[in-house]
Amino acid sequence: MATSYERVLEAARRYSRDPRLQELPRDTSGRQHAQCSCPAHDGDGGTSLHITYDQSNGKTMLHCFGAEHCDAASIAGALGLKIIDLFDQQSGPQGHADYSGYNSYSCDSRLTAADLAAIRHANAPLLNRNETTTITPAHTENSAKIRQQYEMPEPYLEPLALGQSPMFAAICAAIAVQPNTGLLHGTCPNCGTADSLTVLYSPLESATLLRCSTCQADDVLNALNAPATLARSNGYEAMIYDSERGTAYEYADGLIVRRSPAKRISQSGNTADKHPLWMAADAKRAVALGKPVYLTEGEKDAGTLRALGYAAVTAAGGGGNFATKLDLDSARLALSGADVVAIVDKDDTGTRWKEQVAQTLTPFVRSLTFIQAAGEAHDASDAAMSGVEFEILPRESIQHESELEPELMSRAYSLTRLADVEPERPLWLWPGHHPRLLRPQQGAHTGWLVLGCAVVQSNQRSERRVQQAASSGRQTTPKATAGKQEVRQHVVVAVAGLCGSSESGEL
Repeated sequence: MATSYERVLEAARRYSRDPRLQELPRDTSGRQHAQCSCPAHDGDGGTSLHITYDQSNGKTMLHCFGAEHCDAASIAGALGLKIIDLFDQQSGPQGHADYSGYNSYSCDSRLTAADLAAIRHANAPLLNRNETTTITPAHTENSAKIRQQYEMPEPYLEPLALGQSPMFAAICAAIAVQPNTGLLHGTCPNCGTADSLTVLYSPLESATLLRCSTCQADDVLNALNAPATLARSNGYEAMIYDSERGTAYEYADGLIVRRSPAKRISQSGNTADKHPLWMAADAKRAVALGKPVYLTEGEKDAGTLRALGYAAVTAAGGGGNFATKLDLDSARLALSGADVVAIVDKDDTGTRWKEQVAQTLTPFVRSLTFIQAAGEAHDASDAAMSGVEFEILPRESIQHESELEPELMSRAYSLTRLADVEPERPLWLWPGHHPRLLRPQQGAHTGWLVLGCAVVQSNQRSERRVQQAASSGRQTTPKATAGKQEVRQHVVVAVAGLCGSSESGEL
C-alpha cells in the first residue's frame, strides 16, 4: 500500500510541467523530504515547495515558501489530489475514522524554522542556493549569536476610522468582543479557547485579519461560516473581506491597484512606469515626529501596520520591482533624513527586494534597518497577528555607499532645511568682491578654476573703466590705473596663497 508521501511524489512526477522534483536524504529524526516548484502558483522557476513525510504520524506536509505562500489544499488540488491523500490512512487521520474534509481536521502543513534549518544543514551539498528559497533561522551553525529582537515603538499615528463594516461587526459579535481599532482578542469559535483568537480590522484593506494561536486558519474560517468568495487563508492567518470586489489602493499619482479576495491583482488609472510610495504623506509626518518609517513589500502589509498606528509605505509592482517601479525623486522627498525600517519577507523575492532597497535608499535616508518576522511568521502581517515580533537582520548584507551602482550614486542627494544651516564667516579671495569658495588640496585644480574666474571678471571690470574713460574723452585717471594695478596685486597674493607661499608672496 502506497504511503501518502509516495502518492504526492507520483502526482508531482505526473504534473503537466516539469516541477524539478528532487528527493533529499532523511533527516536525523527519520523524516523524508523532497522539494519541487509549487504547482499552486504555476511554478516559480525554482523549488519553493517543500514536501515532508512524517511516518510516525502517517502524514505528508506541504509548505510553499514562495511569495504566494500557497496553502496545502491549493497545492494538493493543483496536483490532482485531495487533502485526504496527504494521510496514509485513507479513511482519515489516526483517530478520525469519518474524515470528510480538510476543514474538519487540522493538517499541519507548516515547518518550523528549526526544522528547515536542520534540513538545509543536512542536505547542503544537494541544494542549489540560486534555485531554492530559504527561511533564515534565528540560530545558525555559522554563528552562535541569537538575532537581536527588534522592539516596536508605541504607536504614534492616530487610529484610522473603522468606517461601516457589517462583516467586522458580525465577526466581533461571534467572538464576543466590542469592535474597536488595533488588535482584539477573543474566544476562538473553532477550539473554544479564550483569548486565543487575534482579530484586526484593516480599513485600508477593507478586510478583517484573524489568527488563532492553536488552530489552523482554515478551521477558523469554517467555524465562522465565512463565505468562500470573501475569505482567504495563507495557512498562518485568515482574511475576510467586506466585499467580493476586495479593495483598491490609490497612489498619489493616480495609479489604482486592485486586489481581490482570491489575490488577483490589477492596475488602472495612471499605469506609467514609475510611481511614488504609497502613503508617503504618513512618512513625512513620521519624520517630523522623529519616528521610524516602515517599508514593506506590498500594500497589504503596509495597511496592516497603519491599522496598528505606524507610518508604513510601499512601492507599486511587488517586491521584485522595487528599484524599477519606484519614482526615485518622490521617494527622496518622502524619506530624506528618515529612519527607515524595512520588513523583509521570508522568501527569495524578499532577498532580492532587500538588495534593491539597500541600493536605492542608502544614499539619502538617515538610517536603514532590515528586520524580519520572528518564528514561523512569514511577513509583516503574520508578525502583527503574532503580537508584532521581529528580529534584526545582520547589517553585513547591507551595501555601503561606496559599493552602490554609479548610476544611483550620481543621482543621489539629500535635503537640508535652511534653518539647520549654520552661517560661516567667508574667507575672501578679493576682500569684498570674491569669496574663497573652494580651497584646493594637493593635486586638485578646482581652486585654480575659481581663481581664473576671479581674474577674468576683475580684469574685465578694470578694462571697462579704462574704455569708458577713453570714449568720454577723459584721460585715464591715476585712480583707475591704480585700481587695475590693485587687481593684479590681489591676483598675485591669491595665487601665492593657493601655492602655499602667501607669507613670502613669491610665485
